[in-house]
Formats: sequence, structure tokens, C-alpha cells
Amino acid sequence: MEKPHEHHPATAERVLGDFALTDPRDLLQGAVTPAVREDFLPLGDDRFALALGDAHVVVDR
Repeated sequence: MEKPHEHHPATAERVLGDFALTDPRDLLQGAVTPAVREDFLPLGDDRFALALGDAHVVVDR
């Protein structure tokens, strides 16, 4: 795991160091129903909002 230390050292220390659950009850498990949303939303006046990334496709793996 060299990339986090190379690109975001402060975050890497925080997340890769002592990152752990503080209590066994802190773990939440669930599922997301996979969905593909509309690619765009008309805003009027020939303007549109585009859906990108997680706003467009949600996949639970």
C-alpha cells in the first residue's frame, strides 16, 4: 500500500494506521439494489444536467 502514502500521506496515516471498529456493534451490513438511472435531466431552456458516477449507476458488490 504505497500509493496512499505517496499521494495522501496524512490521510494514509489516519486510515491505514489504527483504523478499526471501536465496538463489535459498529459494523453495519446491508445491500443496495442495483439501479441504472436516467442519463440526464432537462433543466429547461435547452440545458441539461448529466448524471455521472454513483449518481448514474449504483452496483452492490
